[in-house]
Amino acid sequence: GKGVVTDHGAAAAPPWMSPLTWKKLYTLEQLTLSEEENCVFRGLGEALTASADWRAFHDDDGMPERDLPGGWDGRLNAFQRLLVVKSFRENLLQLAVRRFVAEELGRTYVLSPPFDLVGCFRDSQKTTPLIFVLSAGADPTDALLKLAKDNDYLDRLQFVSLGQGQG
Repeated sequence: GKGVVTDHGAAAAPPWMSPLTWKKLYTLEQLTLSEEENCVFRGLGEALTASADWRAFHDDDGMPERDLPGGWDGRLNAFQRLLVVKSFRENLLQLAVRRFVAEELGRTYVLSPPFDLVGCFRDSQKTTPLIFVLSAGADPTDALLKLAKDNDYLDRLQFVSLGQGQG
């Protein structure tokens, strides 16, 4: 649905920005203008049209890791910055949320734990195979060969590659 996104009274979007993105950012500003103590987005629309730094920010795929241009990063808290990134590029929201969690809760909550093959093997049973679903670039072959050798299972180790789309 359309939600609270409105364009009543909004100026035209800068030529480099989609009208929907402009409406989202305009709405952020409008939602907080009614609060005297929390009008943190006041002037955002004007800043977006006045500085070329915002266009570079908009076009950067590394946006979630960058500071907001024009001093806005120091003006907004982490959640408010998250709202701005979401308004600009919703496809980068997952990365922006990772930054938010790292800043608010600590890096521990965004780091993946190292894979413990030995622990997995100990927890497994002889009637249950270990199945690995790998991401691009992951290769557990050396670790599997070492585990098999250390446990005298090298002759029973079998590799089955399902390939993309076959799993």
